[in-house]
Amino acid sequence: MKRATDFLMEEHNAIERMMKILSLIADRMEKRNRVAEDILEQSLDFIMNFADKCHHIKEEKSLFPLMERRGIPSESGPIGQMLVDHTLGRRHTVELASGIDRYKKGDPAAAEKVVKSIRDYVNLLRDHIYRENNILYPMFDRLLNLEDQNDLIEEFERIEAETGQGMHEKYLSILEYLEKRLNAEGSPEFVHKENEGDHVY
Repeated sequence: MKRATDFLMEEHNAIERMMKILSLIADRMEKRNRVAEDILEQSLDFIMNFADKCHHIKEEKSLFPLMERRGIPSESGPIGQMLVDHTLGRRHTVELASGIDRYKKGDPAAAEKVVKSIRDYVNLLRDHIYRENNILYPMFDRLLNLEDQNDLIEEFERIEAETGQGMHEKYLSILEYLEKRLNAEGSPEFVHKENEGDHVY
């Protein structure tokens, strides 16, 4: 039987795939390659709606409150740190959204802002996911009984319904599309020369 944390770790896998996409975007922008606006927009959509509104909300509304009832304080210790990470991640996302908006308007300094926001977000989330997968979730599983696990899964399903049916399918499709597109170097559909010799992906 799958545990509630198994579902969360599956979402971590999807988020880690997006972090690879974001890192590739940042690498290309640092080399002064221009990245297509829709790639930036879909990546931002993913981290705002899947990583935060789907995944982090499950932890904040369901998992962490239950663990607090099991004796783990929410304002300090591991849960407190995870909540701090969530807040920082949202700040980085706001900065990224601002940078993308400026980039789309042709601001020559915006690429540097986008790259910095991506690096900050990816570095934070990689460490955050590692600690949850290897420290927090195993600790939680030791404290949760079968009824707790079932209750959490039901809560997760309710949150999924509130955020929109088919969210996982939608964002997994976005991941697959972006992975194929960003790896299609040399494809005339996705890459072409600009006047200055830069590429558009």
